[in-house]
Amino acid sequence: MKKIVLLLLTVSFLFVNCSSKQTPVNKLENLAFELKENSAEFSESDWDKVIAKYAEIEESLQEYEYTDEELVDRLHQGENEI
Repeated sequence: MKKIVLLLLTVSFLFVNCSSKQTPVNKLENLAFELKENSAEFSESDWDKVIAKYAEIEESLQEYEYTDEELVDRLHQGENEI
């Protein structure tokens, strides 16, 4: 029984870690989509918000190690869905 609980905790921890690593990539993907869809109508204030949001995402991305393929492939997947 203890082994099952330990296994479940380990799997849960790994799942949380993976989803945490993916979160900044998802935010970058969402920002790219927002820019593609709405940037033509952005005011100077909107651009300031985008710059701040990008800086936050960039900081989050630096917390993890990504391959170029992980970042580029994810963004290209998003382009295909648009």
